[in-house]
Order: sequence, then C-alpha cells, then structure tokens
Amino acid sequence: MNITSLKPAQEREYIKEIDFLKKSLVYVKRMDEIKPRRDELYERLKEAQDHKNKLKPKLDEYDKLLN
Repeated sequence: MNITSLKPAQEREYIKEIDFLKKSLVYVKRMDEIKPRRDELYERLKEAQDHKNKLKPKLDEYDKLLN
C-alpha cells in the first residue's frame, strides 16, 4: 500500500470540488423530480407542433383567399 500526501493547494482544490459536488446534488435530485413533468410537457408541445403542421396548408389556403 502506497501512501501519498497532497500539496496544500491541491488539497484545497479537491475540497472545493467536493463541496461543489455536494451542493450540486440538491439540483440533481430536483431535476429528477421534475423530469416526468418536463417530458410530458415536451410531448404535448410536439403534439401541438404536429397539429399545427397539419393545419398549415389549410391556413395558407385561407390566407391566399383573404389576400
């Protein structure tokens, strides 16, 4: 087994990184909580865009009639 020691600056850097990762866990957990709702909304948006694309030729036709 090898034992190595870190330079103080390197140790401080690792401690800062660990603190950052610990704080990030809160956001990761929150993203996991809202992911199903976000996915549902994206699916609804996709459906709305598909519906709009289906109606576009008809809307263009009406636009030509009005002009």
